[in-house]
Amino acid sequence: LGAYGENEMRLIVMNRAAEIGVLLSPQAARRIALASRGVPRRARHILQSLKTCLKDPEAAVTKTASDRHLLSLGIDKDNLTQSDRTFLRILASRNSAVSLHDLASQLGLDELAVRGDIEPYLIGRGYISVESRGRTLTEVGRAYVAGRNLS
Repeated sequence: LGAYGENEMRLIVMNRAAEIGVLLSPQAARRIALASRGVPRRARHILQSLKTCLKDPEAAVTKTASDRHLLSLGIDKDNLTQSDRTFLRILASRNSAVSLHDLASQLGLDELAVRGDIEPYLIGRGYISVESRGRTLTEVGRAYVAGRNLS
């Protein structure tokens, strides 16, 4: 099964928000949908944590408020998590390809988690490439790392 598209995720986010009593602006719903990276369970997690942090449950959540909340969860404006940034930092520190086993070990995750949760998004965004000899940063990935001072 593939990830859901942006429009599908936005509908999922709006429906789940309505179910749990969170009012979202259209821009906030889009931002959360993008941060969910096509995975409904991520959207549910983000919305549930957002709900627990709301000071005024009657007020609509704005894009600015959703941005702040996502940052508090470690999700940056490019929708990368701390694990994603660490993955990129590891690759940036090496001058050669890095094996999945080494990456998983350094991240403290199992290989299935790295392959299923981290790599698909980074590949889709063009940050990394997966080759027979391991994982490497692309030019886009190097630019991201340099721009974020992750190295």
